[in-house]
Amino acid sequence: MTAVGSCLRARGARRALAGLGLACAGAVLWTVLPPAVALPAMMLEPQTAMALLQAHGAGAAFAAGIAAWLLQLALERRVPRFGPTFEAATALAIVAAIRDDDRTLRRAESLYRETAVAPGYPTAVGVPDSAF
Repeated sequence: MTAVGSCLRARGARRALAGLGLACAGAVLWTVLPPAVALPAMMLEPQTAMALLQAHGAGAAFAAGIAAWLLQLALERRVPRFGPTFEAATALAIVAAIRDDDRTLRRAESLYRETAVAPGYPTAVGVPDSAF
């Protein structure tokens, strides 16, 4: 959402669109990756997969996850998300898959942090992101 806001404020500037593209690529990556890992595991161990799908606690676990997400949304008044360090690392991994020289990675990190990470966003342990 921060990347979309940056893109709107910059009126579709090239730099803001690049940051939005990195944010979208990271979202797609972390949406596709868990099922991509689970599918071969289910093919290799079909009995285990069926046991998980038929478990009576799966619905309760899903409801507890949604409740925890909604509680975090209510308490922080923003969409729950990973910390800025994790998000920037995801963006850098995407860029590094194409071109991994230091100059490109530095530019990509500064672009991502400038356009897609909310200023002053706290990390999980309350340590400023600059400490990493």
